[in-house]
This record gives sequence, C-alpha cells and structure tokens, in this order.
Amino acid sequence: LRRGSGTPLVVIHGFGSESGMWRPLVAALPGERPVLAVDLPSHGLSPSHATSFAAIVDAVAAVLAEEAVPEAHLAGHSLGAAVAVALSDGGQVGARSLFLMSPAGLGPDIDGAFLSGFTRARDAASLAPWMRMLVHDPDSLPASLVDATIRSRGERDLLGAQAALAEDLFPDATQVFSVRAALQRVAVPARIVFGLADRIIPARHTSGLPGTVGLHLFPQVGHMPHLEVRDAVGKLLGEHIR
Repeated sequence: LRRGSGTPLVVIHGFGSESGMWRPLVAALPGERPVLAVDLPSHGLSPSHATSFAAIVDAVAAVLAEEAVPEAHLAGHSLGAAVAVALSDGGQVGARSLFLMSPAGLGPDIDGAFLSGFTRARDAASLAPWMRMLVHDPDSLPASLVDATIRSRGERDLLGAQAALAEDLFPDATQVFSVRAALQRVAVPARIVFGLADRIIPARHTSGLPGTVGLHLFPQVGHMPHLEVRDAVGKLLGEHIR
C-alpha cells in the first residue's frame, strides 16, 4: 500500500474483508514507512483457500517470505489480529510489535447470527443490515463499503469459500482457535484496541491479559474501531510503532 524505508508495517484484515480496507487508515499514518497489506485465503485477490486457522497463518507467512519481509510491525483486525499473534509466536516473521484491533482468538464466543447472515447475503440489500452490526452507529458505515464487499465476492465467487471457512473457524458460534496463550508468550510491545459496543466479539475477552499488553477501550465503538474512530486509532498506531 505504501513504499518507503525502514521496518515495514504489515496489516492483516479480518474475516470477510480484504486488503484494500486499510487504505484510509494508512493514508492517515505519518512518515514514510513501507506498508504491506496481505489478503487472507478465500479473500480479496488471494489465490489460495484454507480450512483451518493454522493454514491461514501458514499462507500469510508464505506471502511474507515471498515478499522478503524478515521482520515487521504487525497490525491486524479481528481474525487478522489473531493471525498476527500466531505469526509472532511461531517465529514465521520477526515481529517488532503487535497492534491488535478487535482481536479474535481471545475467548470462545462470537456472534453466530452475524456470521450466518453475512455469509448468506448475496446482494447489497441483504448484506447491509448485517454489516451495520459491525459498527455502533449504523450511519457511520459507508454504503460504498457494502458495495465493495459484494463486488469483491462476486468477482471471484468467494461467498461459498468464506461460508465454508466460517464453519471451520466458528462452528456453533464458537471460536475454535485461541491465541490467548500465544499473546502471553509474546515478548514484543503489544497493544489492543477494542470497542466496548462490539457486538461481534465481546470486549470482555480482553480480561485477564498480561499487564504488559496495552489496552485501549473505546465507548460507543463497535467491531470496526479503525473505521469508527480512525483518527484516534491512527494516532495510537503511529505512536506504537515509534
């Protein structure tokens, strides 16, 4: 997303999204640090599919190896945040820091109705009500984001693959993978940003984490803090990397 000098920032999107979603946040970041955005399997322009969390982590690690990224600051949203933690813990990339937005993998529950509705929707009219659950204020969700999600699915026929992935990762509204122990082992600086009004993954999953992990909880913010309070999150991310 941006070329430059210094240790790169790698950003990893969440379930049902794609790498282009990071452009507004990246545009707000100061400096000339290079930024690489990775499409998860069964998302965006990724050529691969996956049926397990471990396979997703391996696919992202392979991309970073191909791009010759031996070390990086890792930032992720939701599922992508869990992937970032696993990459750091597994040593597939030398993580300099972790910046985790609404991270998955810290607790068992997730909103199953959202997952079911989101992966069934085939047009903007049926998708929009489910995507509004991602934010605290429905008016803050741009219609263009709904349209872009539908267009991305349709261009590469991703709906079936994403539905299958959701069933593998979140059966019966349960997160069957966990990065909680991995986050406790991570030695690099780590911060978590969570919306207290998150209806997809509850902010209470952050309870009991090590005191060395920075925690930023935003009231009246849902599952998309990088969209809902973009300037504040961009400032935190910039400070975190410095």
